[in-house]
Amino acid sequence: MMKINNIVYDSRLVKNGCLFCAIKGFLTDGNNFVDVAIKNGAVAVLSENEKPKNVNIEWIKCDNVKQEMAKIAKDFYRVNFDDMFCAAVTGTNGKTSVATIIYEILCKIFGEKNSCLTGTIGNRVCGEFFEAARTTPEAADALKMLGCAKNKIKALSMEASSHALVLERLAQFYFDLAIFTNLTQDHLDFHNTMEEYFLAKKRLFSEHLKTGGVAIINIDDEYGKQLFGELKNIKKFSVGFSQNADYKISDAHCDLSGTFFKLKTPEKKTLKLRSNLIGNFNVINCAEAVCGLLACGLDETAVINGLAAAKQVEGRIDKVELDAPFSVFVDYAHTPDALVKILSTAKKLCKGDLITVFGAGGNRDKKKRPLMADAVSRNCDFAILTSDNPRNEAPKDIINDVKDGFPSDFPFEIVIDRKAAIKFAFETAKAGDTVIIAGKGHEKYQEIAGVKYHFDDKETARDVWDEMKKRREK
Repeated sequence: MMKINNIVYDSRLVKNGCLFCAIKGFLTDGNNFVDVAIKNGAVAVLSENEKPKNVNIEWIKCDNVKQEMAKIAKDFYRVNFDDMFCAAVTGTNGKTSVATIIYEILCKIFGEKNSCLTGTIGNRVCGEFFEAARTTPEAADALKMLGCAKNKIKALSMEASSHALVLERLAQFYFDLAIFTNLTQDHLDFHNTMEEYFLAKKRLFSEHLKTGGVAIINIDDEYGKQLFGELKNIKKFSVGFSQNADYKISDAHCDLSGTFFKLKTPEKKTLKLRSNLIGNFNVINCAEAVCGLLACGLDETAVINGLAAAKQVEGRIDKVELDAPFSVFVDYAHTPDALVKILSTAKKLCKGDLITVFGAGGNRDKKKRPLMADAVSRNCDFAILTSDNPRNEAPKDIINDVKDGFPSDFPFEIVIDRKAAIKFAFETAKAGDTVIIAGKGHEKYQEIAGVKYHFDDKETARDVWDEMKKRREK
C-alpha cells in the first residue's frame, strides 16, 4: 500500500498524503465525497464499494470500513494494548463517574503523564485536556490519540457507550477490565427496544475483553443480574448491596463531605472506604471502580488511597458556590433513573424544600419524557420545566411531552428560557431550600436548531445570582 501520513474519514479534513476512509453513515455516505478527498490530497481510499473507473489513486476494498480502518490505525499509530492497562465502563448512568474515578486512581499508580481518559466530559491525555465530540471517539481518533501521545500511555480508562459498541467505535480495542453499571430507559430512538439496548451493552464483555480480562457487574440492577448469568467462560465478579454479590457493599452513608461504606471482598476481607463524591448513588460507582481494579490485581493500598483522593466529577451533583441562603447543585441527570438518584439523594441532604429545574433533549428518546416528569414529581417539592438541548425540535413540543407525566396535583411552572427558569427557581427558593439544575451538567452549550450556543448552567447560576443581588442593592 502506498505510504500514508494520516488516516481521515471526513473529506473536509483530508490533506496531502491521507488515507480517506469512506464510511457509510446514517445521514451521509463517505463514498459521495471521494472526489473531494482526492482533490484535497488523499493518496488512497478505503471503501466497501468497488473502485470507480475515474479514480486513479489506490483503492482498498473491504467488507467493513470501520473495522478495517481500526486495524490500519492500530498498526499505523503503533498502539499495543498488551503494553497498557485498559478499563472500559458501560451502562446508562454512572459511566462518567466510574471511568473518572478509575482514571484518577490509575494516575496515582501509573502517573498522570502516562494515563488517559476518554469520555463525555472530555479526553485527558498525559495531563492535557481535550474537548470531546462524543462520549466514545471513533476508533481511528482514539488510536491516534493514544499512539501520538507525548508520553507512553500505560493506563487507559474509557466510557463505552451503546452507540459506540454498535457503530464499531471500539473496533480493535481490548480491555483488562469491563464494568457494567446499570441499564434504564434511554436511547430507544436508536436501539428501538430495551432488549436491543441490552445486547449493545453486552458486546463490551463478549467482544472486547482481553484474554484473562475481568468483568465487574452491578447485580443490584435487573439487567446486571441477567448479564451476569449470561456471560460464560470469562472471569467475572458481581458487586452490589445484594447478599449474593461477590463484592458486597454495606454500612453506606453520605453527607456533604462525601460517601462512606464497607466492602466485603471474595476473600472475606472487609475494607473501609471513603470518597469525596457526594450522593448515595456514588457508593455503587465507587465500589464498581474499586472492585474492578482490585480484581485485576492492582495494589490494594494504592486503590483505596486513590479513591479517597479522587475529586468530585464535573457536572455530577456539582455544587455552585453562591453566597445565597439556599444551596444550588448542577447535575447531568437526563434520564428518569438518574433523576430519581440525584433528587432522592438531594432530598435527604436538604433542610427545606427541593426545587428542580429540568427539561428533555430534542431528537432523542421521546418515550422517556413523561417518565422524567414522573421521577421529578416523586422526589422533589416543586419543579420548573424548561428547555434543555431542543436541537431541531420546538421547545414547546418537548415540554408538552414531558409535562404529561406530572400528576395533576404536583406544583410546577413552565419557563421555556433556561436562564429565566434558573432565575425563577432562585426567586422561589427560601432559606434552607436546595435547587437542582438538571440535564446539562458539564455541558458548556445549548443546542438550538442545529447551532450550539454558549450556555453553562454553573456560570449562568452565578450570573443570575449576581444580577439579583445588584438589583436588591439599588
